[in-house]
Amino acid sequence: MPTENLFQTLAQLPEPVLTAYLNTQGSDASQHPPARTSLARFLRETETMRRTLSHRDAKQFERQANRVRRFLEERHPAERAVVIFAGAKTWKIVPLQVPVSNEVHWGKPKIDPLLPLLNGHRRYGVVVLDHKAARYFEFAYEDLTLLGTKPFEIDPSQWKRMEQGRVAVDRVQNSRGPVRDLYERRIDAQFRRLCHEVSEETASLCKRKELDGVFLVGPDRLIQAVKEKMPQPLAGSAVLVQENLGRSSARQLQRRLEALFSQYEHEQQLCAVKLLQAPDTAALTNPDEVLAQLQNGRIHTLVVAQDLELRLRQCPQCGLATSAADRTCPDCGAVRQEITLGELLAHIFTRWGVKLEFVTGEAAELLRQTGGLGGWLRSAHAKTAS
Repeated sequence: MPTENLFQTLAQLPEPVLTAYLNTQGSDASQHPPARTSLARFLRETETMRRTLSHRDAKQFERQANRVRRFLEERHPAERAVVIFAGAKTWKIVPLQVPVSNEVHWGKPKIDPLLPLLNGHRRYGVVVLDHKAARYFEFAYEDLTLLGTKPFEIDPSQWKRMEQGRVAVDRVQNSRGPVRDLYERRIDAQFRRLCHEVSEETASLCKRKELDGVFLVGPDRLIQAVKEKMPQPLAGSAVLVQENLGRSSARQLQRRLEALFSQYEHEQQLCAVKLLQAPDTAALTNPDEVLAQLQNGRIHTLVVAQDLELRLRQCPQCGLATSAADRTCPDCGAVRQEITLGELLAHIFTRWGVKLEFVTGEAAELLRQTGGLGGWLRSAHAKTAS
């Protein structure tokens, strides 16, 4: 998946560049092996685009289109989609595990369709516990991957009663009263110790892999024991799933938890929008104000309704883009040019390092009621986070 460093690299590629977004597999690669449909679609789109170019541009474009064509003909893709940047001194491939809209561009590197992917597919840790072991998983890009297993080893044979010797362990499991109570307290203490070790390992895993959250799955007393030793803010955001799924396969776990992942993301997005729109907060939701402060570098975090379309015009001299209908820049007198919101955001992202959060569903509908985007000023965001 694209990273912030990759965006900076792609934005600086020398022009002109042929940018191609192509789906290379169907939704189920095992049932629908890679075919030539992506190549056929690419050839149709490049032929249409070539006819619109000048003679000089058409020759350069055709040279790069042939490079991409040969690449697609010779390759058996493992990813679901690919983005190709091809130029005279450029050849960049970005494999993706999510579908894209098939499109071809010529000129500046077309990077704005990649922006929603920065935070659009979050990665979560999943810890599944039972009384035998703890299993660590990562859920990313619609796939649940086992990272490791921690067996729970408890040896009660060392808990001897002086008058009973080793046979005490066998007797105590069927007895009642003080002896049985002592045995159960020791068992509980051992499981709490093991769960606290799981807690430390989980926190380390989430930090090392920069995961966006963690799901604890298992009997209530085990997952509560794990959570109680977690550091904040990880403990506060941990999702508890009180189900004994210790014997479930990774595929079974994924089927059971996918709906919970979606619900969690939905709630997180809705909470972010409500906080943005809450009264007495130092956030901006008026689109014109947001755009102005965004281009001044004063926005720290921008929340955008995915697929939002705004009609913008940008001055080629001063670079300011607004939603005003005037074709002439009031400051420079230059003729303003149409620009998409995505193109503006790509420029802002690479220049100012603004954090972008794209929301969908109910959160997007709520955000559209105030214009479709909102932002936290840098100083205001720091106060809110503290």
